[in-house]
Amino acid sequence: MAIFVDESNNEPINGIRSKREWVDLIKEYLSEKSKGVTAQSFAKNNDIDVNQFRSAYGKYDRIAKRELKAQPLTEAKSNKGKSSKKKERKRDLIKSFRSQLKKTASQSAAANNNKSLKWFKGIIDDAVRGRKVSRPEVGKIYTYAYDAKYKNELPYWDRYPLIIYLGNYKAKNGNTNMLGLNLHYIPPRARQAFLEELLPRANTDTISNKTKLKVNWSMVKGMRGSDQMIKAYIPKRIRSGIKEVKPSDWINIIFLPIQQFVSKGKRYSANKVWRNVR
Repeated sequence: MAIFVDESNNEPINGIRSKREWVDLIKEYLSEKSKGVTAQSFAKNNDIDVNQFRSAYGKYDRIAKRELKAQPLTEAKSNKGKSSKKKERKRDLIKSFRSQLKKTASQSAAANNNKSLKWFKGIIDDAVRGRKVSRPEVGKIYTYAYDAKYKNELPYWDRYPLIIYLGNYKAKNGNTNMLGLNLHYIPPRARQAFLEELLPRANTDTISNKTKLKVNWSMVKGMRGSDQMIKAYIPKRIRSGIKEVKPSDWINIIFLPIQQFVSKGKRYSANKVWRNVR
């Protein structure tokens, strides 16, 4: 004869414990039973009358066993749900990121070129939507005019860096420098791919003025192009204000040819720089 258990009943047995509490206790006991724990010792250790425990066990053991059997599947579904939400969040962030480019796509190419020319002339304020800051924040993007201290020793350097700020860096001489990923050292499409890979680490679900990336060097050092982009900048060598790029303009500025590489006092081709990207 089949035995049917009423799972809707959640009333306490003898006014002491509810069905849910007994099921959870029995599941705990079943886990310990495999280690040699007896029903009597389990009841004693949990201050339960042994006869009452045996009575509850006879009533709810099948439910407890069924829940234990289903537990791995439930956990797998939970993990799958988390993974799905993570993918959905990444998709929404990338969509929000790319939509900013669509909004400005109606602007003429000439307008964008004019921005670039202004940059090359050093008119930074007219090129980027944002604000000047004295203290950059980790995970935001900044740009400024820069004069490399060791320009005669470097094979090439960028006069107008565009960096994802990673924080301060203590140099060997004790000075505090700015550490950042200069996006100009990789091609525009690679910049987009790099940023989109970092977007799941953003602190917002869509691109907004509050968006910043939760990043540090250890997180990105294995990503393509990171070893070319990582640079330390001496604050005293900055020849303009530090400008924070508005997050809604990130997608636009990475496609503007505002980099200006210099080698031994002469302009240096960006294409030659990008050949080194691994």
